[in-house]
Amino acid sequence: EVGRLGGEIVRDLSRGMSPRRIHRRLAGEGRLPAGSPGKQLADDLIRNAQELVATLDGLREGPLGAGRVDLRCGPIRIVGTLADLDDSGPVRVQYGTIQPRHVLGMWVRFLVAAATRPDVPTRAVLVGRRASGSVFRPVETLRLPPDGTATPLAWLSDLATLYPIGLRTPLAFFPGTSFAYFQACMRAEREGKPLDPAPVTTAWEGGFQSRGEREDPWFARVFGDADLVRPDFPTPGVQDVPGMTFGELALRIWAPVAACRGERDA
Repeated sequence: EVGRLGGEIVRDLSRGMSPRRIHRRLAGEGRLPAGSPGKQLADDLIRNAQELVATLDGLREGPLGAGRVDLRCGPIRIVGTLADLDDSGPVRVQYGTIQPRHVLGMWVRFLVAAATRPDVPTRAVLVGRRASGSVFRPVETLRLPPDGTATPLAWLSDLATLYPIGLRTPLAFFPGTSFAYFQACMRAEREGKPLDPAPVTTAWEGGFQSRGEREDPWFARVFGDADLVRPDFPTPGVQDVPGMTFGELALRIWAPVAACRGERDA
């Protein structure tokens, strides 16, 4: 509930609502503890949210707006409106810490913006709270590599080919665990050593004071106790389609993201 409240406060501040009005709204809705504890909680949430919004405001390039989207990407067509755009691309702030799923969400928005406006040097910014031990920074920035080899529409089209498959069968892709596998592969390549499976297993199974991704109720419902962290674990029902195992999907999806983060293994 605290995280949900923080997210709402970030949204309200971004829309220009004053802290005093936000405080009155929360108190009026009965969503705060009574008395001093409730006032202290609201003050802390608002202060944290103000810092996040101020961080994003300092990174924005021009006013926020929206852009129309009409793209043919592989087997699908993307039509709609892309919101929260500044002069250089999509920007977003969230109250929680940045997790792999959040980066992937911004990645899709980044690719759509870059493919829609190929003449604009696109970048995306995602701001979240700092967390000790997190693999992501509190400010994540995506930019196209300067060597000119990036192909946003091709990357987006590749993701689009996975979309209809994912509507038919659950993909062997799990944002956090797949990212851990990608990191492990890059580290093994850089150091010339065999892949260390321990970080991948921890991301899936969990560790000391950390939940594993396998505890996600939907993953548990679909995959049960299957050994999913094998690189050759297949996407069910599409064993004859290349590039669809757990290991292949992890590299296929995360490698372009890492290239635009400016780091191959971070």
